Amino acid sequence: MKINKVAILILILLPILNSCLKNNTEELISELVMRPGMIIKATNDSGTITIEAGKGLERTYRWDDVSAEVKMLRRDKRWFGSLGIYSPGGGGKIHTVLEEGQQHFYSEDEALEWLTWQNDRMHYVYSTDGLVVGWYKTNNTLSVQVWQFYISGKRPMKLLGATEDLVAVSFKDGLAPEPIKAGNFQPSSPKMINGRRYSGKSIDIMSDKGITADKVEICITEGKSWQEGKHIHYSLIDKTDYSLLWVILDTQHRVVLVGN
Repeated sequence: MKINKVAILILILLPILNSCLKNNTEELISELVMRPGMIIKATNDSGTITIEAGKGLERTYRWDDVSAEVKMLRRDKRWFGSLGIYSPGGGGKIHTVLEEGQQHFYSEDEALEWLTWQNDRMHYVYSTDGLVVGWYKTNNTLSVQVWQFYISGKRPMKLLGATEDLVAVSFKDGLAPEPIKAGNFQPSSPKMINGRRYSGKSIDIMSDKGITADKVEICITEGKSWQEGKHIHYSLIDKTDYSLLWVILDTQHRVVLVGN
């Protein structure tokens, strides 16, 4: 029987081609922040953390002389605005809750509002061009978020309140590749709905999660409320599925963010 040399060559190359295609596809269909070899060093109230991107969706996190190597998972639908990658935690000595992705906003003001949402835990630090890192740790849990902000499809130029000296980017080979481009997502513009003003970000999240304006009003009317800084928070158990619905308003009673 004659051996087909072309067929043998294809069989040899096929695993390599599939691997390359997989890595390229992962980058194309996920709104990533980091490229292979990129290193982010960020310092906040929790200390200093270093995040290094390996091949594909591999990430290494280093803090307090401890490290965790993680293969991230790609999101197949948006989660609070992000179509990026994540790790929900799991076995091992360290439970990791990790996020990386792009956050798209209609305006810089909405981007800054978003930063107040989880800042009491994440202690965000960010660069003038919108690279945002937040992290904290407990005895056996590491929570890290890495975001790249885009304002109407472009990186901000001088994001207000940036802490440039607390976020540093370097590359393993010393050469910076072209940055990852913004995804094709078009953020919504602010709108008036049923007599109430909504931020573009809140409209996008409502669309993703199937939250109606009527449910928002019920939460505001019947929910528990408290004030944090310039924002009023409401929360209510949704009687239809017993999930927690929450709404954040500003002092003008505009909807800043919603979620469940």
